[in-house]
Amino acid sequence: MTRDAGRDLFYFPGGTREPGESDNETLVREIEEELQAVIVAGTLVHFGTFETRSDHGGGKLP
Repeated sequence: MTRDAGRDLFYFPGGTREPGESDNETLVREIEEELQAVIVAGTLVHFGTFETRSDHGGGKLP
């Protein structure tokens, strides 16, 4: 989870899958884009599927 400066709520980073991208490829790319962290794709293990509400109406944060 992460929280942007000036915001009260934490959120799950995420985004939209690019055409032809796998779930793992999307996860690796989105975590790098949003958290500047690198995940080694070969180390991924499915832990669960989670849903959360959007604090910003489903759009991008300003």
